[in-house]
Amino acid sequence: MSNPQGMTLTPNILAMYLGCRVHLFDRIEQTTGRLAAVKTNGNCELALPSRFNPECEVISIYRIDEVKPILRRLEDMTEEEAIEIFVLEGWGNNLQNIVVTDKAIEHNTFGATGIQTFKRLRAETFAHLLSKGFDLFGLCDSGLAIDSKTIKP
Repeated sequence: MSNPQGMTLTPNILAMYLGCRVHLFDRIEQTTGRLAAVKTNGNCELALPSRFNPECEVISIYRIDEVKPILRRLEDMTEEEAIEIFVLEGWGNNLQNIVVTDKAIEHNTFGATGIQTFKRLRAETFAHLLSKGFDLFGLCDSGLAIDSKTIKP
């Protein structure tokens, strides 16, 4: 799936969001499911609610261009989540006045303002943000993902 900015949702990028919610643009209906697997051939497997038993999921195969991940923007991070990031990165946990933007976490500690950007995250912190469904690639702005605030749970 591509967009006017030329960005493409590739299997490699989509695979980083395994387990996250996705929106399926099926020919018959639109529904949400969970990303179960991504294939290198451009297909992905979705775990969708069973029509016969909502307690069960059915695995179905779709093309990547038929789905959009449902992701959270970084600025939607809660204060508690920002503190988790500071702890994971070793930046401490005694923080006041945390402000999260789409590109940075700003904080004020002991009267000095410091800015930590997302350019220098450790691998486990990056993986943690992906597991929480945060858009780390600008997919929402590119139209390749859906902002979680705009879709019903």
